[in-house]
Parts: sequence; structure tokens; C-alpha cells
Amino acid sequence: MSDANRSQPGPDDPRQGPPPPVLWNKLPPLVRFTHTPNKGADQVDERCFTYCWQTAGGRLAHRPPVCRSTCFRHVLPHEVGEVTFRSDGQQLVAGEKKYPLPPEGQRLMAYFTSLIRQSEEDANLPDLQSRTYYWDEGWYLWRSKNTYGIADKFGMMQRTLDEQAALQKRKEEVLRKWQNVDEELARRADPVVRAHPSKGRPWYADGHNDASLIPLSHALTPVTAPFQNVLGPMQRTVGMMCDNFESGATQKLAGMVWQKLKSPEPYQIARDAAVEMWKMLMNPPDDEGGDNAF
Repeated sequence: MSDANRSQPGPDDPRQGPPPPVLWNKLPPLVRFTHTPNKGADQVDERCFTYCWQTAGGRLAHRPPVCRSTCFRHVLPHEVGEVTFRSDGQQLVAGEKKYPLPPEGQRLMAYFTSLIRQSEEDANLPDLQSRTYYWDEGWYLWRSKNTYGIADKFGMMQRTLDEQAALQKRKEEVLRKWQNVDEELARRADPVVRAHPSKGRPWYADGHNDASLIPLSHALTPVTAPFQNVLGPMQRTVGMMCDNFESGATQKLAGMVWQKLKSPEPYQIARDAAVEMWKMLMNPPDDEGGDNAF
């Protein structure tokens, strides 16, 4: 080997200096927000069962068909979760995305919350009607008997929760504008027309009043709350038994019982008890004294 090759430091040579600094390593890490990983892209999270019927008279009168629809919606974690990452890939914290429930869900959530709000601490919470309730992970039951509301539901099935919330917000803004227009037209209308308003619902009315969205976890809480107080001690007892089993105390106790059973003491105790019972049967106590004999 020549002197030139020996003078070049190798990769493991301690004389080799530190690597040159990289510019982006000196920059502070940036924080970005992203949804939790979608692990159920091919998983079916919503199923709807719909049936409709029509009559000959209804068809001649151009009435809409009578429909009933029931949907089961499973909100997955990635739909309501958000994870904070730094630019170096380190996860900082897992958060939660808040998407408001549709109007049919807001009404029922206020109702279920009023059922389970019993303590004084809960009584100090804001008015239930003024609170906004949001989607959460879990199962939901949606029902409707409004034909147009059911058709709107099918359109919502192709939208994400944030898209549904944005669309509902725009619809509410349009409804408020048309309500203001109706009030202005009614104010300017002729007294005769004002005294006899037109019948039927306006064309812009939606079908939320005929629908219901039930969060199944919240709906079952008022039913299961009384049982939780009864089954609470049992849960603690089972937990203690599991802890004893994992720590080895149960196996130790079983070993001590087995060793005692192999000894002659249990048989001696059983024999003595049998002998005493036989003596009592063969020589019953004298009953002449009545109650005083005992």
C-alpha cells in the first residue's frame, strides 16, 4: 500500500472530522396538522334500508310517494381525529375535529343530555338548547319519513363530515334569507291576503323536522345508568380477582389448599364430624324438659 493511500482517513478513522452541517437541520421544526391515518378506507361505515309505496290516487294527484328510511352510521376514528406532527416526523399530540351534528341530531342530543343531567354540577352548565353538539366516534341511527329528506340523505352519503357541515351551514343561510323575504312580503301584502295566508310548506323547507339522528351511545346512557351503580362493586371485585391472579396470589392460595387436602387433617376432621353425628342420631337428647332442655 502506498503512502498516499495510508494518509487518507477511512470511514472509521477517529481522525476524520465531523460531517459538514446541513442547512435545513438548523431551521426550527414546523408544525403541521393532519387527519389520523385512514385505516378503514374499504370498510362499510353506513348502511341504509329504505322502502316506499304509492297509490293510484296519489299518482293521479301527483303526490310524492310515502317512504321510510333507516340508516346505521359508524363514525370511524380518522373522521373526527387530528394528529399534530413536526417537520421532523415527531408526533406532538392527538386532537379532535369538531363537526356539528345536523339539526335532527342537535335536538335529540339536547334531549338525551337533559335526561342524564342530574347533579348540581351538571345543572350549572349552559342552556342545553344553546349548546352545539358534534360528531363523535361511534354508532348513529338515522330515521326519516320525508321523501325529499331521504333523497337529500343519499346525496349526503357521498360527502365527508366537514363537507356536510359546510353544506348545512349554507342551507341555513339560504333559509334565513327566504324567511326574511317572506316576512317582508307578508308585511307589504294586502290586508285580505295577510288574513288568509297560503297553506302548505314553502318550497325551501327541508325535511329535518321529519328526521331523527340518534347517537346510540348517548341514547343508551339513561337506560344503563341505574345498572352501573349496581354493577359497579362487581366490576371492582372482578378487577381485584384479576389482579390477584396476575400477581400469583391465586395460584399460591390454590397450592396451599392442595397441600392441605393431601394431608390427613381434612379426613380426620370429616371422620370426627361423622362420629359425632352418629352419636347424636343413636343417642338423641331427652325431650322431657321441653324448651328448658335447650
